[in-house]
Amino acid sequence: MPGQANPETLSVARNNGGNGAESYLRGWRLAIMTASLTLGIFLIALDTTVIGVAVPKITTDFKDLNDIAWFGSGYLLTVTAFQPLFGTFYKFFNPKVVYMTAIIIFEVGSVLCAASPNAPVFILGRAIAGFGAAGIYQGALGIIGYTVVLEKRPMYFGIVVSAFAISACIGPILGGALTEHASWRNLPLGVIVFFLVAIFLQLKVSNEEHSSLPLKEKWKYMDIIGSVIFVGSICCILLALQWGGQTLPWNSSKIIGLLIGFILLALAFAFVQWKRGEFACIPLRVAGQRTVAMAACMLFFNGMALTVLTYYIPIYFQSVRGDSPTTSGVRFIAFIIPQMVSLIAAGAVATKWGYYAPYIVAGTIICTIGCGLLTTIGINTRTAIWATFEAIIGVGFGGALQLPYTALAVVLSESDLPTGNAIAVFSSQLGGALGVGIGQTLLLTHLVQSIPRIAPSISPEAVINAGAANLLSLTTDPQILYNLRVTWAGAVRVVFLFVVVASALSVLFSFGIERLNVHVVSQQRKEIASAERGQESATTQDAMFAVDGIGDNEHGKKTETLGGGTLSLKKLQSEHVDEMKMSNADSRTFSPFDIGI
Repeated sequence: MPGQANPETLSVARNNGGNGAESYLRGWRLAIMTASLTLGIFLIALDTTVIGVAVPKITTDFKDLNDIAWFGSGYLLTVTAFQPLFGTFYKFFNPKVVYMTAIIIFEVGSVLCAASPNAPVFILGRAIAGFGAAGIYQGALGIIGYTVVLEKRPMYFGIVVSAFAISACIGPILGGALTEHASWRNLPLGVIVFFLVAIFLQLKVSNEEHSSLPLKEKWKYMDIIGSVIFVGSICCILLALQWGGQTLPWNSSKIIGLLIGFILLALAFAFVQWKRGEFACIPLRVAGQRTVAMAACMLFFNGMALTVLTYYIPIYFQSVRGDSPTTSGVRFIAFIIPQMVSLIAAGAVATKWGYYAPYIVAGTIICTIGCGLLTTIGINTRTAIWATFEAIIGVGFGGALQLPYTALAVVLSESDLPTGNAIAVFSSQLGGALGVGIGQTLLLTHLVQSIPRIAPSISPEAVINAGAANLLSLTTDPQILYNLRVTWAGAVRVVFLFVVVASALSVLFSFGIERLNVHVVSQQRKEIASAERGQESATTQDAMFAVDGIGDNEHGKKTETLGGGTLSLKKLQSEHVDEMKMSNADSRTFSPFDIGI
């Protein structure tokens, strides 16, 4: 039957951590939980979109464009590196305590950003905020998996993740208005949301057995060494991307050392994960499952494309078209509203019909087409044209953004789902962090090479130091100003071409996600669970009959021992083991060539 899972996938039904039907929420409790998680996602997404619009003005205030990549990458570095660690926290500690702690950490980082006197302090604040955001996003996905039945998860994933799109509608306008008429230092706005989440979030401990372990036992599962090594490896590659070709030549000893350090630390991280086995922050058993591996790769490139566009579309409007921060925020809505509508619609359709893989593939294809069209915009592009291109991209991202998490919920057990979600978010955020660094390298390289040819009277350093939103301070000559905007348009176009490549690669990996049906798999799991309950009942009855037989023999009565039930049960168990062994021959473990439909 189409959409059915193989026996290996169905075997997760017996390992779902004791999450029976009674643990799922319904009615008003589910509504309160969903609203609470949506508020939390809205909190981190609002901050991200507000900061994105304010970046050009921030670079102008700090008089430093060289650190623009770290405004995004400093945040994405920590939100990426600590995703798996927070997945472990949610598995072994009270989810509400972890969730609220993450919000507090996020707010501390946001306040530090608001008070920062220079770029390094601002970057530190963004890094702290990213650490808190890792727990907020990971918590939302994990809690949905624990509290919502499998058949309805696509819709609820869509509702929660749609907070990104909602905040993206409000964030650019709010950030632009504050930046233009007040100050970007007023941007942290999450205190009210914190209290709302504290009041309305209603959660129980996800796993009583894990939560009751002594702290010393829990600490064994915290892969601190792996997380530290990973942070070091990402710092090396981001520094290499930021400095290479700008402040240092690519063949300099520092850049080569950073690249070698990245490779060595990445290998060390892989070794630590293999050595720790089930105690690793990314267990190879889970990461090697076909859908998990393909979804992670797809989300890596999808996140790379989305993050780069989030940062560089506002830069296009402010540097190329000379728009104010408020206006650039309004123009960004053409991208966000279609994304929000598509995101909720895809979740609803997947919930209704059960299939999700076709919408993931279609979404990545549409997104790639839109990104390709976006490379054609320039300094005089009409509003209807660029708005249409943004809308196409938004529809594509909406279709592909949250359904991979539904795919993970179908192929993983409840106990493995937090780890799977952590790997998926980890991959998406890692792609974003690297994408922003690569985008900056491409942008600045083009500016350094083009400015001497188009505007020889102005040095590239002056343009870079002026920032993206302050070109008017460099010259009063209309022709030179026009030439500078043309140069910026060419630089942004190079970044958009990079986005096209990233989006096209996400299409390739989307074909590797297993084409299962949520409703069919859910029904199969229920049937297996019912059969196992029947087997347990038969085992209990056989034990009672055996005791009765022993008692009868002791009294010298001639009775016939009823062992048939036990024999039948053993036969069923033997057949199931044989079936599982046969299914291993058709393993779903990822290989580089296993990307067929």
